[in-house]
Amino acid sequence: MLATPQAPGSRGPADTAGPADPVEPGVFAGLEGVTNVQAVDGGLTFETTGGLDAVVKLAARHRVTDLEVTHPSLEELFLRYYAHGADG
Repeated sequence: MLATPQAPGSRGPADTAGPADPVEPGVFAGLEGVTNVQAVDGGLTFETTGGLDAVVKLAARHRVTDLEVTHPSLEELFLRYYAHGADG
């Protein structure tokens, strides 16, 4: 598995053609709006704000075996909003 980007709906089919080399987390960490990049089980997880265009284009340079995009729940959005509001 080369890259498994998980960013903040849809799940695509997995590519089962075989293993690939892992991607260094720093490759995605350099993108604007990408945070919390972690190598997990031979893939990557991260959070992103804004559009996914740059993330998808960078991922396309590698062998993607799975891609999962999830959106925060209303509760998570509420807590993030007010946590940042309390800080200033």
